[in-house]
Amino acid sequence: MRVESFPIEQVNHYLWRRQGFAWEAQSVWASLIGIYATSPTGYLSGLARDAQFRWADLDEWTVNQRQAVRLRAMRYSNFIIPVQLLPAVYQATKSQLSHPLKQMLKLGVSEGQYRELAADIESILETGTLTASEIKAALPPALANFGEALNYVIPQMCAEGTLVRAKTRGGWKSDLYEYARLAWWLPDINLNAMTPADGRAALARAYFDSYGPATLEDFRWWSGLSKGESQQAVAALSDELVSLEVAGIEHWLLAARMGDLRVCPAEAPQGVRLLPVWDAYLMAYKDRRRYLADEHFDRVYAKTGDATSTVLINGVVAGVWDFQEQKKTLMVKVALFTEVGPLVWMALREQVVRLAEAAGYPSVELLRCEPVSLKGGAQNLFKAPLKNAPGATIFKTLE
Repeated sequence: MRVESFPIEQVNHYLWRRQGFAWEAQSVWASLIGIYATSPTGYLSGLARDAQFRWADLDEWTVNQRQAVRLRAMRYSNFIIPVQLLPAVYQATKSQLSHPLKQMLKLGVSEGQYRELAADIESILETGTLTASEIKAALPPALANFGEALNYVIPQMCAEGTLVRAKTRGGWKSDLYEYARLAWWLPDINLNAMTPADGRAALARAYFDSYGPATLEDFRWWSGLSKGESQQAVAALSDELVSLEVAGIEHWLLAARMGDLRVCPAEAPQGVRLLPVWDAYLMAYKDRRRYLADEHFDRVYAKTGDATSTVLINGVVAGVWDFQEQKKTLMVKVALFTEVGPLVWMALREQVVRLAEAAGYPSVELLRCEPVSLKGGAQNLFKAPLKNAPGATIFKTLE
């Protein structure tokens, strides 16, 4: 049977819609896997994918409805995971989790002492949520004197699936978590409801649903699984996946999504979106040439593979951006890779105003900068690529 072939433009148009950039639906959190939880990425990824998104929407989904939690998973990164996928994601990726218990043992804490400490923490969190510092303050004096070893107890309990990051405290830019007992926060969730092999197959299904068409190597890179584990996971879905060609390379997509791909126009989507550092779309593929020209790679990706904040124009990465707070003004810097017309700058203006309104800033300033290379720069330059770049004001509102 002939393998269907699709041009890059059609694939990018499909993924523009599938990722939510077309603003056709508002079920971002329920329909996509892989959105980074680290603030402010989770909020900004939602803003890029939902025309009506407000910061409170994420808190409503994770706290009030308890439909998702923040979990260290693929490549030991922190993701917002829908609760129905928790057992699968946990089983598929638990071997990738670090084991802080080893550090505790090096610091002179025995495993028995750790278990005693963990039991005390579970008692403290019987029916509530607390930050790590509040948990430490509530411990009996004899246990609170464990010194540096205490810093590894909560991460170990999270790795074991005993605790979850239930809430954040401090706003959209904060990563101060409140922890809860999984059994209390999500009493209907059993992390051991499936085997690791079944979990890896479910993870592959969710990946190719959210990011396909994609290659096996793309999935392997994104998931952090070994080559053998990735191959087995994809093989387990042989009745659900369809092989197709994109730019002469074999890709895979859920058969149920093929109809959506076929009806997409073979042309680039239209629109401008501001994607944050570690946006799910920019971190989903090992081969990024579908949306990024090779000559701009070092302006977007650090040597670690981390993606900076990017300007997505008509389905391709066309620049980077950064934001800073100056008194009550949100200053947004934009560095585009090529010259664009006034309509693009108008669209950028609309996006930065949306951001300022969502974040609660009374005024906003849009500045134009020159792009910089992340290659050879500071290790964390990708987190604030234009922080020190001079800019010319394009647009400014008054308070």
